[in-house]
Amino acid sequence: MNAQQIVVDIVCSIIAFVALAAAVLAVATGQLETQGVDALFLIAFCLLVAGLFSWIPLLALRKAGLGRKRNMQAGETRAAAPVATAGPRERL
Repeated sequence: MNAQQIVVDIVCSIIAFVALAAAVLAVATGQLETQGVDALFLIAFCLLVAGLFSWIPLLALRKAGLGRKRNMQAGETRAAAPVATAGPRERL
């Protein structure tokens, strides 16, 4: 991971966190009861922005291997999963 990717991940994480905090704040302060549909759209928009901006850092973490289990030793390969074979079809 280079420095530019780290900066992008940090900025996207901050934007996602602020959007999520704004949605939580809108619910916690009772704006949903007082403003009605406007608050509902605000919350939906904040959750949409948080979801969109959280994908970039999550995909970078997965690409770096931090999202996978690291139980395998270096050089080991996973065994192929057994393939189920279909038996003969029964006629009805």
